[in-house]
Amino acid sequence: MATTSMFDFLTKTTADSKVRLSTAIIPQHILTEIGEKNVVLHLGDDGSEERIALDNKSIFRVRLKWDYLLPTDARVITSHYFSTGLANGMSRSWRWHHPTDGHDYTVRFDSPISRSIMPRSGNSSGIHQIAEITLRILGKAT
Repeated sequence: MATTSMFDFLTKTTADSKVRLSTAIIPQHILTEIGEKNVVLHLGDDGSEERIALDNKSIFRVRLKWDYLLPTDARVITSHYFSTGLANGMSRSWRWHHPTDGHDYTVRFDSPISRSIMPRSGNSSGIHQIAEITLRILGKAT
């Protein structure tokens, strides 16, 4: 049986930015792939429920984390997040290569970014960490 992925349930989408976050900076953790449909659930006082599907599109998010990064790699990720011409925080979409399913997706940051620097003796740059971030998967990259 073939493995299914988010790719199988998404349509093609063009990113705001043509720049793709470097495929050389592979996250050490893909914590979770979260999938859902846009369904509203109304619960009645009597225990009844009504479910309303607002559309048929699939909604996916991916949570990533980097425990150990070189300062240059951490700079690439944070620059991508803060650059107005790239992601501009959580406002613009861009291309992302999923390191385990091998597909390119159009994504947008869906959370703030947090970087930690762990000092090392004799090395002022230290080891960098990007805490958990969430990407909203918008579609297959075109």
